[in-house]
Amino acid sequence: MVVGLHNEGVDRQGLSSIVLAVAVIGLSLAAYLVLHDSPEAPAAVAEDNTPTPLETLETPEPTVEPSLEPTPTEVEEEEALYAFPIQPESAANYGPGHEAFPATDIYAPIGTDFVAVTAGIVNEVQKRDLWFPGNSDPNQRNGIYIAYIGDDGVRYFGSHLSAIAPGIRRGGRVEVGQVLGQIGKTGKERPGPSYVHFGISRPTVPGDWEIRRGQFDPYKYLKAWAAGRDLVPKLR
Repeated sequence: MVVGLHNEGVDRQGLSSIVLAVAVIGLSLAAYLVLHDSPEAPAAVAEDNTPTPLETLETPEPTVEPSLEPTPTEVEEEEALYAFPIQPESAANYGPGHEAFPATDIYAPIGTDFVAVTAGIVNEVQKRDLWFPGNSDPNQRNGIYIAYIGDDGVRYFGSHLSAIAPGIRRGGRVEVGQVLGQIGKTGKERPGPSYVHFGISRPTVPGDWEIRRGQFDPYKYLKAWAAGRDLVPKLR
């Protein structure tokens, strides 16, 4: 009996140990499940700043500023105000000064065109050569000639021509570069090659031969016009 009770006590003690161990294991398992089976907090996601296709900003193409330089088709050539009186200019031969009064004799072959140096109104025109040997009328010694008053207020004169161009008349308008006549040897000219006597003066009445033949030396103006410069004569 004593032995049985002792064994029974041992069995109870062992059972208690087992139960205690099971309880400890159970509590540990429960704690593990609580820690590992709870929903996890979402992991922090790094912010993605990469733009979507709709948000992509395209770099604008650099705009091309319009050029301020005119193209050749935009450039309008300004009309010249003056022209050299002999055309072509290469046919002319002349120099500064005159033997008796301010004027210039421009030498060129007979038939070379004499043109208006600027636009204006014909003031006087002689289409026939009225001079003859022994004629002392100074108004006729110029032979065939033309005088016109330019829009610049200057009177221009050319004499000893061989002919006056068709359509030229007193009071008619002429334009710069328009053919007025041709170089000749009419009137009382000194022996030698053909030429045109070219003079500039203040406006005066027809027949005033002393003024129309020239008041101011035209040489520097002829040089300027031959070079394509619009130099306006000054009536000082």
